[in-house]
Amino acid sequence: MPEPLTERAGGVGDDKKKKRATIAKSSHHILAHLKRINHQEVEALRVQGDLRAEVNSLQGKVAEAGHLVEEKVVENENLRGVLRKEELISTRLKATLEAFIKGFELYEGRVAWRFPELDLNFLKEEPNEEAGPSGAAADSSPTEVVPNSSEPTVEVPKPA
Repeated sequence: MPEPLTERAGGVGDDKKKKRATIAKSSHHILAHLKRINHQEVEALRVQGDLRAEVNSLQGKVAEAGHLVEEKVVENENLRGVLRKEELISTRLKATLEAFIKGFELYEGRVAWRFPELDLNFLKEEPNEEAGPSGAAADSSPTEVVPNSSEPTVEVPKPA
């Protein structure tokens, strides 16, 4: 026997309710999904802005570091120039000192040859002596030059 219309209508109505409930659930899920997507987009834009600010900050630091490097290069070049100048001065001083020592030794030899009675051993450096002032008191009495011969002579005063 055929089913009564009321049951059929109720059955059809139940299907529509189920479809509506399914559509409502789907709509709710879609809406929740869209809200999550929107929230994620907002968060992504915030993170992107933060990253852009960080990149700009780092670019500024890189530019600053570049300027510091340039300054240090110039300073380094200046110091190298000063060092070369100091090395040149040192080389000249060394050559001048060597020439002075040779000249001193030459005149020391001439004085020893012309005045054999003079004891010039005080001019020699002893290996055990330290550099510095001598413990002996310096004689401040004047020396007297006697101009009566063709050879210059010097009278050395005797210690008192």
